[in-house]
Amino acid sequence: MLRPNVHIINHVGRFASRRVAGEILATHVAAHVRAHNLENIVVLGLPKGGIVVAAPIAHALGVPLDFVVTRKLFAPHQPQLAIGAITDPGRAFLNKPVIDALGITDAYIEEEIEREKQEIQMATGAYRSVLPSTSLVGKTVIVADDNVITGSTMFATLRGLWAERPNNIVLAIPIAPRDTLISLSEFADSMIALQAPANSFSSMVDYYDEYEPVTDQDVMAILHQFVAEMAF
Repeated sequence: MLRPNVHIINHVGRFASRRVAGEILATHVAAHVRAHNLENIVVLGLPKGGIVVAAPIAHALGVPLDFVVTRKLFAPHQPQLAIGAITDPGRAFLNKPVIDALGITDAYIEEEIEREKQEIQMATGAYRSVLPSTSLVGKTVIVADDNVITGSTMFATLRGLWAERPNNIVLAIPIAPRDTLISLSEFADSMIALQAPANSFSSMVDYYDEYEPVTDQDVMAILHQFVAEMAF
């Protein structure tokens, strides 16, 4: 059963691109902001595809754009088995039952955290040269991504953002399985999804006409354009 804070728009049809999905989402986010008198807003995109979705939302609202990076931590010799995640402020969230069951040592976990911290720094260094980080204390934070599937990365992202002491968190997503939205709904004040299929999925080809990988150059171009446009 859906929680009252989950708003599914039931958008009909495919999205032409991430940018178009962001523009459609921006209309509904703006209506939500007005209805709830939300103020002091910042829009965060998850690199890389989430920034493409987030930029039109921030532009439509006339508010700052920023980003947040979350990296999964993996078990030794099992690159598909996540044992936790780390967010770009350096906060780690660990799956203790899995760690204990596998007998993973503290030393390994510390090494994995440090490795992923370095990956985050390398991934975001160029972005931060264009877009300095924004304090989230007391803010209404709108978090956007191009999709959510299992929700594990978004779960860690939301937990990490609450540690930054925002006032509200609104999750805005073009497409996510209904069960995933329900699972995540206790970690955000509000959730807005354009489409929420009853069944899980793993591919975006049924939902986007264009879903090419987003490059660092694409992200930098978006950030430069946003900064230039918001300067006027």
